[in-house]
Amino acid sequence: VHVHHVCDGWSQCPQRDDEWLCDDHTCPGGCQCFGSTFLCAQPFHAGLFTHLRYLDGSGTNMTLANVSSNRYLVYLKLASCLIVNIPQMTLPNLQHLDLTDNVIVEINMTVFLGLLNLKVLVLTRNPLETITSEPTNQHHYVLRTIDLSFTKLKVFSSSKFSAFRTLQHLNLSHTALETIDQDGFRHTPALVNLDVRA
Repeated sequence: VHVHHVCDGWSQCPQRDDEWLCDDHTCPGGCQCFGSTFLCAQPFHAGLFTHLRYLDGSGTNMTLANVSSNRYLVYLKLASCLIVNIPQMTLPNLQHLDLTDNVIVEINMTVFLGLLNLKVLVLTRNPLETITSEPTNQHHYVLRTIDLSFTKLKVFSSSKFSAFRTLQHLNLSHTALETIDQDGFRHTPALVNLDVRA
């Protein structure tokens, strides 16, 4: 269900859960709110708004810790928020995470395994140089798109993405990419679209 249909007074979901938690329609200062959709220009205590499902807090300097208890979030954009690292997260409904234009230099891909419904991950325009991952038997079966464009990534190793067996779209355009390891893309068997434009 599109976020604009959430808390609109009509049930689009079979179990009516798109109309749950809709009684509290207060809007924090510095935000424009449309039901459970918040477009914010300054930070706020997101944990007080349990019905929050869509948040664009770009430029507010909010962190991922600010939304750690917002379990109903489906879309989260925290672009230009001076975010340095990505902590372990458990946001069970999050489908789209956009961290464009932050200051992330290194990421460990295993932090995303707790985001069971994550479909799109955008890390474009970060000074990202290093991608790591921990050995794990856990797999993520939903993530389809990762955007790493305009980063400082020099070496690509598909083994760092081996837990994401359904990855289909990978954007490595306009990076500092120099090397693709000898495994090529063996660890990303579902990949159908790869962008490596300079």
